[in-house]
Formats: sequence, C-alpha cells, structure tokens
Amino acid sequence: MSSVRIPLHNIDKIYNLKEIQNPNYNHIFGDFCLYKLNNELYGYIHIPKCGSTNLKNLFFNNPDIDNVWQEQQPVDRNKVKDIKFFTVIRDEHHRQRAGYGSWQNTVHQKYLNGEIEFDYSTLPQDQVLSNRSLWDEHLEHQIYFLKPFIDKAIPFTIFNLEEKNNQLLWDKISNFIGIRL
Repeated sequence: MSSVRIPLHNIDKIYNLKEIQNPNYNHIFGDFCLYKLNNELYGYIHIPKCGSTNLKNLFFNNPDIDNVWQEQQPVDRNKVKDIKFFTVIRDEHHRQRAGYGSWQNTVHQKYLNGEIEFDYSTLPQDQVLSNRSLWDEHLEHQIYFLKPFIDKAIPFTIFNLEEKNNQLLWDKISNFIGIRL
C-alpha cells in the first residue's frame, strides 16, 4: 500500500464558491480521495457526516488498495475521465443531527479556548439551522460538495448510507469496486 500527498490547490477560486463556502470550513467542496485498485482509479467524493471516516479507514487499511490522497484537488474534466467517482449521501435529517453534534463540539471547544466570546453550542438546533452564518461544513447541504462535479458534467455514482445497516452500504461499494471491504 502506498500513500502520496498531492499538492493542494485553491478550489474556492477555481469554482467561485466564495458566496457559499465559509472560509472556516475544513472540508472543501469538490474534495476527493483517489484510490487505485486492479489498475482502476476510484475517486471518493467526501461529504461530511456520511460515513467518510469509516469508508476511508476501510480503504486505507486494505492492502489491495493503493491510497493516493488528493484533497482539495481541482476537478479537471480532461484529467479525470478515467476515474470512477462515487460518493455517499445520507438522509438529510439524520445528517443534520449528526452534524449538529459535531458543530456543538467544535464551537464549545472554541469557546473554551477563548476563540469566541459566546458559547453558541448552547443554542437549539433549529435556531442554528435558521442562521447560516453559524454553520460549519457539517451542517452544509450535501449538494454543495457535489456541485463541482455536477457543474463540470463529471459522472459519479451515489450510494445511500442506511441508518440501520451500514454493512449494506459497504457491500454495495464492494460490488462497485470489485473487492470485499
């Protein structure tokens, strides 16, 4: 298994997403990880709170898969034509609940560190969701992470995170890439 770090690019300038993307976000719209398996390239489009950490760990720990991380790599239609892109989405309500928990932890830590004066983590979820300026990427709509691919007409396969049966998701992705995860 090999791991290679690709130089970072400013995808925000390339896709003109400043009006959408908050500069405090850690996750970038259009971000993907590249994997090589049996001479095929697979690009996993990361959407926060949709099983990404588990999926990346399954790929990273599989000795049959070469992990070539390409975070914040700009999507160029000519360069990605041989990559089979895929992503995982989640029921928006389940995702928002999980995202709200992550957001609370992050905001509370910033308050404890003195980075912000008010502990916004005490606000109810509906109040946070109605004030977009408080959001982080864990609350952002899933479509924005796919927008660079949609805008460039780059095809990708969508898998749905099943709340009650993650194994079903791993089985579907295993069938897609042709190896058991």
